[in-house]
Order: sequence, then C-alpha cells, then structure tokens
Amino acid sequence: MCLGVTYWTLFVASCSVIPQEWGWTIPFIRCAVAAIESFFAGISLTLIDDLFPPEKRRGTLFKFNNFSYIMGALGIVVGAIVPSYLGSNWRFALQVRKIQPGTINYIGVTGRYN
Repeated sequence: MCLGVTYWTLFVASCSVIPQEWGWTIPFIRCAVAAIESFFAGISLTLIDDLFPPEKRRGTLFKFNNFSYIMGALGIVVGAIVPSYLGSNWRFALQVRKIQPGTINYIGVTGRYN
C-alpha cells in the first residue's frame, strides 16, 4: 500500500516537472496515475471497513466517498486560481491541486490532525 501511494505521488509530481521537450510523456504518466488510483479505490473501502469500529464505519465511509468529490472540485478551483497569482505557472498549480485534496481528505476521514 505504501509503495503504491509512493508511486502515485512520484507520478503526479513528475507531471509538473517534465521539461517542455518531454511533454509527450504526460498522457502516459497520467494513465499510470489513473491506474494506481483505480487500484486503490477498491482497497481503500475494505481498509476502512477493517480499521474502524462498526459504530464509526458508516460515517467514515460516507466522508471518504464524498470528500473525494468535494475536495477534487475544490482542487480544480484552487488549481484555476493559483496560476492567476503566479503568472500562468500551471506546473505549480498541478502540484497544489494534487496535494491539497489528499491532505484534507485524510484529515476529514480519519479525524487525525497531528
């Protein structure tokens, strides 16, 4: 699991640091990101089911499923706003857009702030 998250993070980060002449590789890297995300979507629900007690499981699954969409939409908004302040730096906006939803989703689902 940790290895998969590490690969996902590296692939996402690599999309924002690829030089202009290697831009043709971005679709292939994004396909790898999508494959890793689809693999972990199924595992995540069973892990939540195993890790949380029955009385907290329902709320945690609700938060996990809904925060993914809400934070994804918020990430798109943040990703659209960041370039306007940084002079159209879409690469930095991609980094912010990927880091922000995952962090807030983790805090929202687990309730762990430290």
